[in-house]
Amino acid sequence: MPNDVDYETRRPTCLVLTVPENTDLALFALVKQCGCTLVAEISIDAALESAEIGAFPAADYLLAPIPSVSERTADVLSKIAAYLNEYGTEALIWAEGDQLDAAFAILPPGRCHFFTGRDDFAVAQVLSGMLKPAAINAVGETDKATDYGALSRISDELAGFARTLARIADQDEAVAEQLHDMPVSFRPAPADFFAPIGFAASEKPATQAVDAAYVRALIKARRRRDSYFSAQLFADPGWDILLDLFAAKLEAKKVSVSSLCIAAAVPATTALRWITAMTEDGLLVREQDPNDARRVFIGLSDDSEASLTAYFIDQQAGGSMPI
Repeated sequence: MPNDVDYETRRPTCLVLTVPENTDLALFALVKQCGCTLVAEISIDAALESAEIGAFPAADYLLAPIPSVSERTADVLSKIAAYLNEYGTEALIWAEGDQLDAAFAILPPGRCHFFTGRDDFAVAQVLSGMLKPAAINAVGETDKATDYGALSRISDELAGFARTLARIADQDEAVAEQLHDMPVSFRPAPADFFAPIGFAASEKPATQAVDAAYVRALIKARRRRDSYFSAQLFADPGWDILLDLFAAKLEAKKVSVSSLCIAAAVPATTALRWITAMTEDGLLVREQDPNDARRVFIGLSDDSEASLTAYFIDQQAGGSMPI
């Protein structure tokens, strides 16, 4: 009879990049609390000085804050991208504003979770393996629609964790709002919503038939509700993203990732998940800025534009304004 063998569950490993002026000890503690093994802590400067990706230890997760946009930002991001592709690592990236635009342009979105501020709940979800890019979009699949309902449920769960912890800690309402990263109400679009109305996708009508001012008025009306009710009651980031991009298309304007996060009217971390999922699902497209490799614009796919055009033509013909 063979000897009994003790089996140990493999603990996920983490590599943390740090900036010299900000060593986040709380982040290290969170890594440990999530049952992960910290294999190394490397400063951004040291990472830039290392010419070979193989000099970095392989890890399941890479945690990295992106330094302020400068000449070295693209170098840092390029090195991170090479590392992710080399080892199949999943990344947790902290960035804001222009940093976020640069990170979204250079890093592979399918391997990244983007954060714009402190969000221990979402980080814990990632490090515990409960929240993965593949869970919120159909990467590489064309015959399976993105489960936006699942994405909404993930957001709701995170919000629930935040509220529960806030109550336990007896924190005041202002702090609770900071912890409450995810809206509590989503209304995913019906499965057939993006099917063109009355014409094939290849028969795209002229967008000039829809007035940009009409779409902007709709967006303004949606935001006006927030003056009377909690914005989270009507949170609908997918629709808000489509509306902003459609209006921008009609106005011949380009939309950056950071500005689209604002238009989504939800916390940036939530908006980034929706943008990533909708891009992977073919509703949105990435457009590289020809003048700056550190920036991509987000636009509507041809099918999304055709469906939105038909939808608004139908609404205008009926004399009604949807909310």
